[in-house]
Amino acid sequence: MPVENSVENSAENSPLPSEPGEEGPSAALTRALKLHRAGDLEGAIAGYLGILATDPGEGNAISSLGVALRAVGRNEDALAILAKGADKCPDNADLIYNLGNALRDKGDPQAAIERYNRVLALDPGYLGAALNLGIWLENLRRFDDAMEHYGRAIRIHPFQPDLFHNFGVVLCLAKHVEAAIACYRRALALKSDYPNAWRNLGLALDSLGRHLDAEEAHRQALAQKPENAEILSGLAQCLLNQGRSAEARDYFQMALRLAPDLLEAHLGLARGRLLAGDLGPGWEEFKWRRKLDYWRAPTLDGAEWEGGDLAGKTVLLYWEQGLGDVIQFVRYAPLVAARGGTVLLFVPPILVRLLEPMEGVAGVHADNQPPPTYDLKCSLLDLPGIFATGIDDIPGGGPYLQAPESDQPERPPGSIFRVALVWAGNPEHPRDDDRSCPLDRFIPLLGIPGCSFFSLQTGPARDEIKAGGLGGLFEDLGAGLTDFAHTADILRQTDLLISVDTASAHLAGAMGLEVWTLLTYAPDWRWMLRRADTPWYASMRLYRQPVPHDWESVMAEIEKDLTARARAYYEEREGAPD
Repeated sequence: MPVENSVENSAENSPLPSEPGEEGPSAALTRALKLHRAGDLEGAIAGYLGILATDPGEGNAISSLGVALRAVGRNEDALAILAKGADKCPDNADLIYNLGNALRDKGDPQAAIERYNRVLALDPGYLGAALNLGIWLENLRRFDDAMEHYGRAIRIHPFQPDLFHNFGVVLCLAKHVEAAIACYRRALALKSDYPNAWRNLGLALDSLGRHLDAEEAHRQALAQKPENAEILSGLAQCLLNQGRSAEARDYFQMALRLAPDLLEAHLGLARGRLLAGDLGPGWEEFKWRRKLDYWRAPTLDGAEWEGGDLAGKTVLLYWEQGLGDVIQFVRYAPLVAARGGTVLLFVPPILVRLLEPMEGVAGVHADNQPPPTYDLKCSLLDLPGIFATGIDDIPGGGPYLQAPESDQPERPPGSIFRVALVWAGNPEHPRDDDRSCPLDRFIPLLGIPGCSFFSLQTGPARDEIKAGGLGGLFEDLGAGLTDFAHTADILRQTDLLISVDTASAHLAGAMGLEVWTLLTYAPDWRWMLRRADTPWYASMRLYRQPVPHDWESVMAEIEKDLTARARAYYEEREGAPD
């Protein structure tokens, strides 16, 4: 379960103009501004209105009145006054900037962006507009525009730490993490007392597996802001990525005492407990995943089943998040049926044929069609918690899925050890860069004698075959795969699957087939820590990175084991070679 800590950036509030002086026609504005700065907002509002009664086009009074009205919660009045003022004073940068902020707070970021751009056309050095324009381009995920904008702004303000910091946030989101780190360091060189920059630097370093450097950055942030729940949670996540589960748990709990609803801390605590095999409390915290911005599940009506007697009712088990999750947790379907209910599945079309023959399942429905009639619904990922699954009583240890009947031609057995390969997962997964492994790292395996290799890789990563000139070293079957029933039929005819953490690995494990799964140093919660086996799949062996990003050591171990495995296979069938 990936946990994505949020980054924070710096914004500018609406400014007030400088006081114009005590003499002449500006004296009334000076008095109103003094009241405003002293916190007497109602008095300031009255002063601004008095000025505008005699001079409706006084842009600074309009601008400051809009700021004061927003401060007392009269947002609609403020927006109306600022909009009219901008028509009267189209060259007043402060007024247009404050209108942009009002539009932003109303929930119209595109209109706000237009106003910020207008401000910068009038005054290219207007720092507030530069900061807020960058933030809203980022929020709209217009990363290229945001990066171009920050480049211009930094050339005007080369010593402004907030610009470097916010540029780093955008670079990180655009996956230019090394450049982001450089920006955070520039911001900190200009302003060392900057806890958000230290925290975001820690998050960036942690994402690259530089956990010790990340820990130091998080501790710098914590020293400057010791009662901040987000900083405590970021440090906890960093410790968890180092396998320091007990320390991480303490910091997550400290964060939750300060902010009981902090999502990233709850999910981090869930991951830590599940990694440590403390499944009961882990399932409880795991429920918080539903609050993730990217939580995916079908929109379904009706009440959730929470584990009671079904008494002849129909329960719809629906999918969420990943295809591998469906394959892993569909093992619970027979247990649900045993509670007296009729079990239906609601899953992506690519899984329908595979799951139709499964024991305990009365029907499988594709989620691109209207759902069937049902009495209760339940996410497949809630079932381990409902059945109070512990480390020693995970159901479905033996094969619980099989390849359906197929008219595909059989791949004849022989003395050659047949090995399927999958090196990349879903590119949309938040941690795909960590979980997937470049195909060129598999090249040493392709020279092992006694093996024939073929690829079950799908998606954009198939392009690596042609790019690496590797098409002659194994057979590419990925392009022809139609669904997971087809994949299961091919896996049934293989001797071994070597795969990163993907749905194909789950499928082989669920079929009871031999599978070697390659894991990143900080793995998903289900694989726990420091073990070469998994209670979820009896036929699976885990190969773990000994340090972050070290696929070389993983491949060296697999090369040694596969060489021995292929030789033993050959000798068993043909006798010892000369």
